[in-house]
Amino acid sequence: TYMPLEYSFTGEKLTALQLNAVFEQLRARYPALLAGQILTCLPSQPPHYKVLLIGDPRNTHNDVLAACCDALLSEINCEYKSKRTSGRLGPIEVVSVRLKDFLAMNPGWETQYKFLPLIRVPVS
Repeated sequence: TYMPLEYSFTGEKLTALQLNAVFEQLRARYPALLAGQILTCLPSQPPHYKVLLIGDPRNTHNDVLAACCDALLSEINCEYKSKRTSGRLGPIEVVSVRLKDFLAMNPGWETQYKFLPLIRVPVS
C-alpha cells in the first residue's frame, strides 16, 4: 500500500492528492499560463506554501494563480482553510523559474527535491 506525501505545518495535512487536484483545476482554468510548466509545491518559512512554476516564466500573473490555488485548497481541505483564516498559515506564493536556472542552482536536484505529487512513499 502507498500513501501520498503529506505536508503539515500547523495540522492542515496537505496531501499530494489534494495538490494534484488543485493543479489540474489550475491547468484547466489557465491553460495558456501553465502550458509546458512543471508545478510543484514546497513548504516555506514563515509557514506558507510556495508553488514553483518551473519552465518558461513568461507569465506575470503569479498573484492570480496564487489566489486561485489558495481558494481551491481551502475548498478541499478544511484544516488548511481554518489555518489560513486564523493566520497560522500564510497565503500561497507562486514563484516562476526557468528550468535551466533551476537546474543550474540545484545540481543535485534529483536527490534534493521531492516533486509533489510525483513521489509516493510506502507505508510500513
